[in-house]
Amino acid sequence: MGKGQSKTRTVSFENESPGIIDISEDVVSRLKKDMQKEREIKRAEIREQQQQQHSPVIQQLPTVVYQSAPTITALQIRKEKEAELKANDQYWANRLNKQEKEFLKNNKILQKEFDDTINEVKSRFQHAAFANHVPPCQEFKSRIIDCYRRNPTETLKCASEVKDFMNCINSARTSAVDAKQNKNPAPSA
Repeated sequence: MGKGQSKTRTVSFENESPGIIDISEDVVSRLKKDMQKEREIKRAEIREQQQQQHSPVIQQLPTVVYQSAPTITALQIRKEKEAELKANDQYWANRLNKQEKEFLKNNKILQKEFDDTINEVKSRFQHAAFANHVPPCQEFKSRIIDCYRRNPTETLKCASEVKDFMNCINSARTSAVDAKQNKNPAPSA
């Protein structure tokens, strides 16, 4: 425990009778008990064998049980299964018909709403003829595009075409505003 190392301690006993193994009394008594048990088991086996030899062997025949209830045949099972399948087919056919009717009903409602919405949009924008109207200044637009294609790196050369296009757009805008004001004259106060 201290600073020094501990030494192993050895203990030796002198064998009083060398060459002979000594066993305790407990071991001897256990061995005797085991030997007695083995003898008793052998005696019981011999008694059983003697009894079996003296008594005649009676074999029991297996009992046969007859059922009085009628058995289900394969034909009956097949008919039951076919009836179940027909009932299942009928159920799904009815369900499919119901779904189709519901779909057609919803489709009619949606088509009616769609048609009503189209008519409402047409009535609101009836006076605006933008769809039939050609955008103004198309010739100036094509001139600008041609100029940019001819001069892809020198866009300032197209400044006069851009200026002509802007003037055309401004004049078209003012003429559209004037035309709208002429259709709807403002009330005088």
